[in-house]
Amino acid sequence: KQKMSDAYSYVKEVNPNAGSTTSLVIFLLIGIFECFFGYKFRRISFFVFGFAYVFFIVTAVMSEYIHGELNMIMGVGAACGLVAGLVSQMAISKGPIIAGICGGAVVSYVVYMIILQFVSPPDNTYFYVALGVVGLIGAVVAYKATVVILKIIFAFGGSFLCFRSVDLLTNSDFSIDKLRVTRLSGGGWAILVSFFVLGAIGSLFQVKGFPLKTRRSRVDAKL
Repeated sequence: KQKMSDAYSYVKEVNPNAGSTTSLVIFLLIGIFECFFGYKFRRISFFVFGFAYVFFIVTAVMSEYIHGELNMIMGVGAACGLVAGLVSQMAISKGPIIAGICGGAVVSYVVYMIILQFVSPPDNTYFYVALGVVGLIGAVVAYKATVVILKIIFAFGGSFLCFRSVDLLTNSDFSIDKLRVTRLSGGGWAILVSFFVLGAIGSLFQVKGFPLKTRRSRVDAKL
């Protein structure tokens, strides 16, 4: 059976009608909220980002090696994500670190998808290495960042949730294993472009829509 690096694509292939549409619509709505209001409601955003990132990583890795145990994969992923979300609330001053890790993961994922249009690596090792390395870089950047940068991270993080939800509700063009053997369709490119456009609009809205008290203030001083 074909390995699936993306847990959501795995869910859709195994059982497309197993309530996945409702879940994806919910993720889509959460993504829109994060894209435009992520920083204003940053305590909630830190929880969402912590949950989403850990859920994605855990389910993606498990689905590489475990097949036919969908409920277990999703359950373990949700439990680990919940722990990460709760930790972000108990140590709220470290929330930007979680947001930065998620931002790094988004960058890794999107760049890897684009690279797969031109080359086909033998496995997904590079992808997981990139997730870890760029995630750590994102954590450092976000922790030391200004409020403006954190707002941009929230905007593109929310846009990514929308991007993946819409993709999985349509043709699931952005499954890693699928892109290793095929190329993006016209609809896939449209969704990818929309990710950048929505992220840019959300960034502009968050930066200009909510006045900054101190232009160069540190994020941890605002929490």
